[in-house]
Amino acid sequence: CCFNFSEKRIAPQRIRCYKHTSSTCSRRGLILKMKKGRETCVLQTAQWIKDYLSHLRQKTEGQRP
Repeated sequence: CCFNFSEKRIAPQRIRCYKHTSSTCSRRGLILKMKKGRETCVLQTAQWIKDYLSHLRQKTEGQRP
């Protein structure tokens, strides 16, 4: 679970991977793992993260045979 959430936009090229917080957490969010190893929590309702996830989905769909 995350207890503090960053409100700052993070450049997509700095993000290595992400995972959703557990459904048992009081606030749902994403845990972003940065290329330098640091982890940051963000709310999944932030517009910039919605745009980032949408971009990833489109990129993934374009790679399917």
